[in-house]
Amino acid sequence: MGLVSVARRYLSTPIDALVQGANALLLIAVLWAHRTLPHAAAYAACHVLFALGLYLLSRPVDVATARFDPLSFFHSWLPALVVVLMYFELGVLIPLLRDYSDLRYDRALQAVDVWLLGDPARVVERYASRGLSDVLTVCYFAYYPLALLVPAALYMRGAKRDFQRAAAIIMLGFLLSYLGYFAFPALGPHRVFDARRPAALDGLFWARAGYEWLLSVPHEPPDAFPSGHALIALLVPALCWRWSRALVYYTTPVAVGIVLATVYLRLHYVTDVAAAIVLAPLCYALGCALTRSLAN
Repeated sequence: MGLVSVARRYLSTPIDALVQGANALLLIAVLWAHRTLPHAAAYAACHVLFALGLYLLSRPVDVATARFDPLSFFHSWLPALVVVLMYFELGVLIPLLRDYSDLRYDRALQAVDVWLLGDPARVVERYASRGLSDVLTVCYFAYYPLALLVPAALYMRGAKRDFQRAAAIIMLGFLLSYLGYFAFPALGPHRVFDARRPAALDGLFWARAGYEWLLSVPHEPPDAFPSGHALIALLVPALCWRWSRALVYYTTPVAVGIVLATVYLRLHYVTDVAAAIVLAPLCYALGCALTRSLAN
């Protein structure tokens, strides 16, 4: 029995396949790190129980009914919580499994930025303004709600198959970003190279508070490469163009703001954004291919 046949038999949606695959990889990482991971057995048990629970929860989605089903709703939107939990688990696992204490990945990414721009920090300082910093901070924090927008619009419309396809594409964006964090653990220029932060980046009202909140997030993984913010921001307007063109005019300015914010706020390297540009069409194509293969 082929892998696709197994997925069709035991998983009801493409998102289930992605979540179960990511859960299996995290379980392998937990077992790999068990000697140094506190409570490794509890982590492993949680992953096994989650896999079993998702299998029991999975069932064919009735795309014709308009009746609200709480269990189906929970099943459909569980991945929105899963991507957050996976992110913080990577913050625990990556330092145990990958040695990046010499900052070699940050130095390599910074070297590319210097080759492209000269001194990136000076370029940002030249164009920075307090008002722009506040605006781009709002854009940066809007990325997760933006990721949910198109799937939510399709779900409320009752277009469950389109919902599955859009959600699978977004999910792939998150998961490929997480693979990048594991493969190339880089902290970002704000944590490594910015000994002095330009005053203009503190904004007028909330940019400084937003930046300090980001620095205070516990168990944050080395999440510079690729830029997940930029990747999701690039995917959303493409999804809007396909399924909800009226939203294109609202999401595109926010998406552009997110991409600019990643570099302007010194949270990512230019190379991180370039990687996101390469990965975005790959996520779109793979998400469409996955939903087609499991639907047939």
